[in-house]
Amino acid sequence: MTGKMEFEKGMVSTSGLLERLIEVEKLSFYPNPAKNEVTISIPEIGPVSVAGQSFQRIEKKLEKLIANQMIGVQSDITMGKLRSINIYILGNAMKAGAYMVNSLTTMFDALFVCGGIKPIGSLRNVQLKRNGRVIVTMDIYSFLMDGDNKKDIRLQSGDVIFIPPIGNTAGIS
Repeated sequence: MTGKMEFEKGMVSTSGLLERLIEVEKLSFYPNPAKNEVTISIPEIGPVSVAGQSFQRIEKKLEKLIANQMIGVQSDITMGKLRSINIYILGNAMKAGAYMVNSLTTMFDALFVCGGIKPIGSLRNVQLKRNGRVIVTMDIYSFLMDGDNKKDIRLQSGDVIFIPPIGNTAGIS
């Protein structure tokens, strides 16, 4: 029994992999990205909502339901492998290029993968481009100094992180 789901920062969302075995019976998965819902339908039990819950919580919830409602049935709940995605880190990255990362990688994670930003690269204007459009501009300095991670979003296959040059600077002598 395999359904397409995904962990987003440890939570189940609508695309990744959750595997569930109940002897020889199968589960049905019903991801609904429009409503940010994921439901698992278990024979003899019915639908169980799992969106926004950690894997450990889902595991305990399903084990308890199965133990209480399916006498004599033992369950074994596991999480399958994360899928890989291809991204591009361009501009003033220490090691610009194409990278294969897991599907939970965020912009900040990707900057670690490429070795960081060159001294001539902007910390204030790191761009995430998706399908040729800038969808977010991240201020790495604000992230590092204030912990502001609102714009540190998860990447998708084909995303481009572009690090422009630092631009004009002022100094005091």
